[in-house]
Amino acid sequence: MRRRLAFVLVLALALSLLAPAAIAWPRRGGGWPPPVPEHLQQRRVLRAYAADTWSSMAALTDPTTGLTADNLSADGTRSAYTSPTNIGAYLWSTLAARDVGIISRREALDRVKHTLRTVAYLERHEPSGMYFNWYDPATGEKLEIWPVDGNPVYPFLSSVDNGWLAAALMMVSNAVPQVRNQARALAESFDFGFYYDPQVGQIRGGYWTELPPGQDYAPAVSGGCEKSPSEGDTGEGFTCHHYGSFNTEPRIASYIGIAMGDIPPEHYFRTFRTFPATCDWGWQEQQPVGETRTYLGVDVFEGAYTYRGMQIVPSWGGSMFEALMVPLLVPEEQWGPRSWGVNHPLYVRAQIEHGLEEAGYGYWGFSPSNDPAGGYREYGVDQIGLNPDGYSSDQERTLVDP
Repeated sequence: MRRRLAFVLVLALALSLLAPAAIAWPRRGGGWPPPVPEHLQQRRVLRAYAADTWSSMAALTDPTTGLTADNLSADGTRSAYTSPTNIGAYLWSTLAARDVGIISRREALDRVKHTLRTVAYLERHEPSGMYFNWYDPATGEKLEIWPVDGNPVYPFLSSVDNGWLAAALMMVSNAVPQVRNQARALAESFDFGFYYDPQVGQIRGGYWTELPPGQDYAPAVSGGCEKSPSEGDTGEGFTCHHYGSFNTEPRIASYIGIAMGDIPPEHYFRTFRTFPATCDWGWQEQQPVGETRTYLGVDVFEGAYTYRGMQIVPSWGGSMFEALMVPLLVPEEQWGPRSWGVNHPLYVRAQIEHGLEEAGYGYWGFSPSNDPAGGYREYGVDQIGLNPDGYSSDQERTLVDP
């Protein structure tokens, strides 16, 4: 009886506290409770997305090593491989989960410490400080055999993947004072100048410490390409390609290399906004518009593509990830309000108009992702990508669903 009375008293007190609000903020047409403002509804949805995303990151992470697997099967089995990008994404996701209150500061610190301890002991390429592209998340061992099919793994140092890990370590250094020195030491041990080709002014895609048989490669960071032997000692070398497209995700490595003093600042102006509007580059997606200006002694064609009345600096394939992953970590719109601050919103608008109006899907935002038919593939808006083949937005690769 006393328990029921106590409940009634508490309920009465609660109703008395709510009553003034009911008088001050009546629901349209009467009734209670009042409608939730739209901005609060949106925050609730976004927080739910964040909580679900964090649950995935936590499930992907091995409790012994603190390394995050590349993917998770429907039955909860973690993949037997991880990359510097996966590890970096887990670190900055931990910071984000802490900052929005999904996990406690104590849990975030413990998780970051755990992962940093493992990262410090992963096998690396000592001359450059770079991490290899694939490790076993359960043991931290560098992979030599691909766990899915048993094929050999040829050790590779990816410039962009190491860029994401270095960025995460810099974020941890700034955001977690208890491990600042450890994270900073790891971040400063990378040498992104290793990838920089001064003859071209761009960074290479990566470096094999053991070349696949019959692989086209560049023996030195500057110079032409050769083909590795089909058997025997294949040697080592760089990818033949450079990252030449400006509005793509490898610029995270460019930013860090410039900030660390490994790469000269003029590198920023040596990548293509669009390719030049000349016959030699007539194969690109469309004829660009623009003009040439000079920065730090570099002549830059400030080109743009035209899409639905907008002039946009394209990415390589037309995906959200290429253009908009970097500004999640780097305040480009603040650094360049008349460049990135203009282009990023236009790029998003192009994605919206393609998805909702041109193609009529009812959704928008196209990026590389898991393929419903199996595996992984690129998605994008072809018209805002330099690649003439484009990333299609539909499953059938027809660019727009009929």
